[in-house]
Amino acid sequence: MIEGISEPLPGMDATSGDRAKDDRDLWPVRVLYGPCIPEGDSRSPGDVTLMNGHLAVTFAAETDPPWGLLRGGLIDAAVVRDGRSEPDCLSVFDFLPDNWAGWPNTAIRVEVLESGPEAASVRVERDWGEADLVSTYTLKSGEDRVHIRTIMTNNGQTPTRAIASGYALWPRKGHILTPPGMKKARQGETKASLADWFVGYDQDWAMALHAPFVDWMDHYGKGMFKRHILAPGEHRGFDAWLQICPSGDISPVLDFEMARKGKPRGRLSGRVMDGKGRPVPRPVILVKNAGAVYCWTLGDQGSYALNLPEGTYSVQATGFQAGATEAVSIDIARGRETTLDFAGLSNPARLGFQVADAATGDSLDARITIVEGRQPEIGFLGQKTFFTDLDRTGWAGISVPPGAYEFEISHGADFLAPPKRVRVEAVPDRQTTVAVDLDRCANPGARGWYSADLHHHGDVLDGATAPSDAVRSQLASGLDILFLSDHDAASNNPPMAELANRRDILFLPAMEISRSWGHFNIYPMMRDPRKKRDPVSGSPTEIFRTARDMGAEIIVANHPYSTYGYFRNLDLGNVPGRYDPGFDLVEINYQHPVEPVIQKVWNLWNQGWKGFLIAGTDSHDVQSDVSGAVRTVVYIHGAPTVGKLIDALKSGRSYASFGPLIFPEIMFGSRIDCRGGTPLHLAFDLMSVNGLSRVDLVENGRVTEFVKFEDHPKKGRATFAPTPVPGSWYALVVTDKTGKKAYTNPIRVSLDRSTNE
Repeated sequence: MIEGISEPLPGMDATSGDRAKDDRDLWPVRVLYGPCIPEGDSRSPGDVTLMNGHLAVTFAAETDPPWGLLRGGLIDAAVVRDGRSEPDCLSVFDFLPDNWAGWPNTAIRVEVLESGPEAASVRVERDWGEADLVSTYTLKSGEDRVHIRTIMTNNGQTPTRAIASGYALWPRKGHILTPPGMKKARQGETKASLADWFVGYDQDWAMALHAPFVDWMDHYGKGMFKRHILAPGEHRGFDAWLQICPSGDISPVLDFEMARKGKPRGRLSGRVMDGKGRPVPRPVILVKNAGAVYCWTLGDQGSYALNLPEGTYSVQATGFQAGATEAVSIDIARGRETTLDFAGLSNPARLGFQVADAATGDSLDARITIVEGRQPEIGFLGQKTFFTDLDRTGWAGISVPPGAYEFEISHGADFLAPPKRVRVEAVPDRQTTVAVDLDRCANPGARGWYSADLHHHGDVLDGATAPSDAVRSQLASGLDILFLSDHDAASNNPPMAELANRRDILFLPAMEISRSWGHFNIYPMMRDPRKKRDPVSGSPTEIFRTARDMGAEIIVANHPYSTYGYFRNLDLGNVPGRYDPGFDLVEINYQHPVEPVIQKVWNLWNQGWKGFLIAGTDSHDVQSDVSGAVRTVVYIHGAPTVGKLIDALKSGRSYASFGPLIFPEIMFGSRIDCRGGTPLHLAFDLMSVNGLSRVDLVENGRVTEFVKFEDHPKKGRATFAPTPVPGSWYALVVTDKTGKKAYTNPIRVSLDRSTNE
């Protein structure tokens, strides 16, 4: 019996709750070699796969994993039906010694310890600096999960720094359920969590990471960690289970947790009928605990059943292409079955939105979000965010459960037009059309200023956005230039280009080179020209050289102070080889704090660095991420082209903005001549949908002057007259009424040294 698993409760199978034995339990465990899972990332004959009748997982024994992780982790995983693997649903699963920080390593060994038929196990040995990591993966016949135990030993003479060690589960596409009780937090302590598991899922699969040791999570639960310091000679064990279920029903995840923890439980069952008294073919039962989504189960032909720990829950019924019932509070008692039937499940309603510019009547691309009303809390049952069509500008037809709603409709919110809220009554089996006029109050493109979200993902690896949705989301955000940069892949760029041509809009294709110690966007990159499409690897110098050989004209240091950022890992000594300044731009990223980045860039400018700032959201899923929430605003003279865009970015004729718009009299990125002792005239026209608040003039990294706007106008002007000294450069930080900022590239000064300085 696995350590930490309680004895079966009366009448319960310890393998997975009350699940009855079936043919999947009869398949032996097999060890296979080479690519075995359809649509997987394994490419090498030495990769190892463990498979039973429930699941298959593949170890990257010879294939390089994504994101610059070491070999030895899992790169493919899938449901098995009738002895055959279904398509891959995993990007990566691995033990991370310190979250996603760089990984100093000298040795890797992957060894098959046991090869079936009752069980199979693989041991992975690696080092992390002076620490040794030994992970053992075990799969047993008849079980829907792999047990993983990692022993981390500090062989050094000093304690480790404070680190966060644990497992990362990155599903491929699909949806995620953040640990219940964590309120969809991106990261944080897990004291408030109702469970120690994270789930990725879609309609036909679900996978869960059970992590009993967790006290800190990151990336919405895709990283489950324990924060600790490992003393010299000390070792620590981390037990986890990777569970894979054959459908989007996650009740087996809860079954295993109850068995693992020995929780007293009861059973809930019942029937779900529609408004005409007929059984709902595919009912879905959603269970909440303390107001948080806790679990759900999928029924069949009107019937459902699931096990729940003893306690009080809120339960409601919904379904595919159906409405939802009101939630009902129920008490689950130990060892008892509770019956709860639902009736009157309604058909969905249809809504149509036509969005236009209030002044001109021109149709506008828009983002439409449910603010109040029923929102699908299970990803595959529907959306809460919608976008207007590609081929019918300004129009969106959507399906929602019946009821009263408030929607927010936006086009370039915070930048171009205030969003508008509308109330709609959605009636089952009926379409209601709503006309929405937005007051577009800014048009920077008319003055040659074009905006782009220069870090945006599609549906490669952990991206969950199809190219068509990436286009619709970026258009709805009022962006003038489309952009895509998937991890170590350019496969989505040709279809993005076709979609851009349909809308007659400029597209800048890119790729994100992803290592554990640094991520770098490179562009333009329509297709990867290399014969082998393995992730780009090596030292910074080698990576930058390869990027240039691939045709990249620009290299960007992305989110440089994230756990997998270039600057942070340089500071920690985790970057292979030496520091190389061969990047052109540094990114302000929506997902990470701005201050350390802007301070670093100001210091680099003081040291004579010739590069510049840009910005991007790092959006992976446009259902939750707002494209262009931070953007690069760039000046292009005449009709924009990729060549002109590249030149403008390399020349610094741009700025990064979370909202405010800036129109300078002297172009950012320029170098101007000035007589020593003579004041410099700097003037800027400003706009903000939210109202202007303050403008700071930054000279050589310090705020030297500022202008305040007490009445928060939407338009304003700021002028400054500083007296330059040798080496002076000037930049702006503009803040709007809501606290959103814009950060500009520098205006550099050359003094005429023949005059008195």
